[in-house]
Amino acid sequence: DKIKEKTGACVRIISGEAEARYDFLGLKSRHGISDGAAFDLGGGSCQLMMFESGIVRESGSLPIGSLRLHGMFSKSTLPTEEERIAIRRFVRKAISDLPLLHRCGFNEIYGMGGASHALSLISQKLFCSSTLTRDMLLETANLDENTISSLCPQRLKTIVPAALTIYEIMKYTGADTMICSRAGVRDGLLSELAGKA
Repeated sequence: DKIKEKTGACVRIISGEAEARYDFLGLKSRHGISDGAAFDLGGGSCQLMMFESGIVRESGSLPIGSLRLHGMFSKSTLPTEEERIAIRRFVRKAISDLPLLHRCGFNEIYGMGGASHALSLISQKLFCSSTLTRDMLLETANLDENTISSLCPQRLKTIVPAALTIYEIMKYTGADTMICSRAGVRDGLLSELAGKA
């Protein structure tokens, strides 16, 4: 109401399910894919989806954002080994609510959002690859504070929870590699508004 009063612009709040749908439409418009699995990992939540023949078959918005996980489990800048185990356990429990994504048969999963982009940039510097494997994610999660600060200082607190979350997502879905995509909600919304959805 305040935004409308000050600017005249109307704001539409979307659900987590709608966010997942727009993520899919964004992927479809950018990459031309109709089958696959993807996630959009943000600071507060993560949208996961599986799509076949251009239709989203399973999706969910889960409380496993990287900043949220850091706040819930880590008492210092980087989580301890015990805290990492707790993060992974929490993520595993959350994603188990999406049974169709379990071993869904896609070797690659598309990663969207700031955490995926940051991990892709780190991967380019460390491994000379913009795609990530599960082993690369675990190696990144084990980096020390100085190394993370030199590679991606703005993500110092969130890169380890992000890497652990994506590792668990990939393990659950059976994906071997993560492809970082610049697609997102905005692309999907624009695609729908343009009548291309």
